Amino acid sequence: MAALTAVGTILMGRLEQARTQAVFESYAQDSIQRLNDRIEGFVRTLDGAGAFFAASTFVSEQDWRAYVEILDIDINLPGVLGLGFISLVQEGDASGFRQQSLSRGYIPPPIYPDTGLPERYVIEYIEPIETNRPAIGLDIGFEEGRRTAALRARETNTVQLTPPIKLVQDNESKAGFLL
Repeated sequence: MAALTAVGTILMGRLEQARTQAVFESYAQDSIQRLNDRIEGFVRTLDGAGAFFAASTFVSEQDWRAYVEILDIDINLPGVLGLGFISLVQEGDASGFRQQSLSRGYIPPPIYPDTGLPERYVIEYIEPIETNRPAIGLDIGFEEGRRTAALRARETNTVQLTPPIKLVQDNESKAGFLL
């Protein structure tokens, strides 16, 4: 009888373990689907921003601010700290970049850091500006993961995700990423 009880206990334990595993896998799949849906929402937002730039002769700082305000990212894109526009600046063309910005009524900040690379990927606009001001003028090419994602995005015309990074505007040093 004791042997039967032991076997029964073992079988019940295995059955409970299988049920627990099935519940865990269900929660994990649900979490993965929610994460994929959230990222898809981010991608659609970036596609909309690309269409906004493509359909415009130029987009001013005020136009970008209005676009991001209408999106209401705090409500509609939880977790997004900001939406920015990155300009490609070729080596030796910082003055041309500055002139182009000035012609649009925008005074660009100095580009930093000096990477010495032939191409610079400079954050020109980012909103909300209040929390993202330190990122304005940043050459995201200063760090390999950011630069690789920017190059791949440009070469493939697809959205790319950086590896985990520390955002320059984040004083709490939490892991973030650029999409």
